[in-house]
Amino acid sequence: MKSKSLIVLLVSALFALQFAGVSSAQNDTAAVISPWFGVETPLYKGGEFEVKFSIVANETGNYTIELDVRDEFLWISNENYPGSEKTITINTAGDSRTFIFKGENTVKLENGTYSVGWTAYLNGTEFEAGLFDVRAGEQVPGFGMLSVVVLATVAIGLSRRQ
Repeated sequence: MKSKSLIVLLVSALFALQFAGVSSAQNDTAAVISPWFGVETPLYKGGEFEVKFSIVANETGNYTIELDVRDEFLWISNENYPGSEKTITINTAGDSRTFIFKGENTVKLENGTYSVGWTAYLNGTEFEAGLFDVRAGEQVPGFGMLSVVVLATVAIGLSRRQ
C-alpha cells in the first residue's frame, strides 16, 4: 500500500472514531448510543423536536432512559404522554431498542445551546449517564464542525499530492 493511501486511511479512521457516537457502559451491562451531535429545535414556543437513544443489551431486563427536567422543554415519552422517562423490556442479549422522546419548547428560546442530562438504568440500577445538547437558532460552528473541515482538507490535500 502506498504511503499516501495509508495516510488517507488513517485520517479517515480518526474521523470515524471521533464521530462514532457510541459510548460504552461503565460496567459492561449495555451500550447506550446517545445523540452525540445533539438535536435542533426552533426558537419559538411550542417548537417540537425529537431525541433518540439506542441501547444494545448485554442481558435480559427492563432498560430505562430518563432525561433531566429543564424548564425550557416538555418531554413526551409516549403518545402525547408527558414524561421524561421511558422503559423498554429487552428479552435477548445483543438486541437493541430505540427510545424516542418528543420535546417541545415551553418558552421562546434564545439562540444557543441547552445541555440536558440523561441517565440509563437496567432493572432500576443506573449503569450510564451523560449529556446531549439541544441547539436553538443560529449556532457558531463548534469543535466537531471545525475538525470535519480540517480532516477533509488534509484528506483532499494528501490525495492530490503526487
